[in-house]
Amino acid sequence: MLTQTDPLKFIRNKILNDAQLKATAIINKAKEDYEKELKEFEENIKRKYEVLIENAKSEANQIVERKIAETKVYVNRIILEKKEELIEKAFAKALDILKTIIKTDKYKEFLEYLIYSTAKYMGGGELIVYVNKDNAIENQMLERIAQKITKELDVKTTIKLGKEHVHAVGGIVMKNKDGDIEVNNTIETLLERAKNAIRSEVAKVLFTS
Repeated sequence: MLTQTDPLKFIRNKILNDAQLKATAIINKAKEDYEKELKEFEENIKRKYEVLIENAKSEANQIVERKIAETKVYVNRIILEKKEELIEKAFAKALDILKTIIKTDKYKEFLEYLIYSTAKYMGGGELIVYVNKDNAIENQMLERIAQKITKELDVKTTIKLGKEHVHAVGGIVMKNKDGDIEVNNTIETLLERAKNAIRSEVAKVLFTS
């Protein structure tokens, strides 16, 4: 049975679920560091201010304002660095999660849909699909998908399993009979394609409070 789940959405949900758990702690820590540093600075300035109040009030105010501005810049930089760190960890975590489900029925459903959607994207015809050495694909699955594509596109379609293996965690590479058209939908490639969209969504998680 084909699961109508967009491959990128499948991966995006895995990433965002993990990012959501970590995002609040990271942003709160950044804010806490900022407030702590600002409080310590203000206390230090107040002590100096009492000594200089008669002849350096204007100068002290300028120092406070400048230091606050500098601290804000510093905290913003730390937040951005933490965001980038979180995004990279989220992608690494997603890859680890995907490695654990490669042999599950859920992954088989995902793989079947991936073969179907890729074959349909290529317009059907005589196609060859390549997977890694650990993924077993039944001929019945390929025949079922080919029949569905043939019916939907009205193009005679066959899908055969290639003899070579792809060097990837999972996913597929599909070529036409002549080998001049190739679509790389390995897990690693799908993650790379998703990065721009995911970065934007994780940023929303981090900065929405």
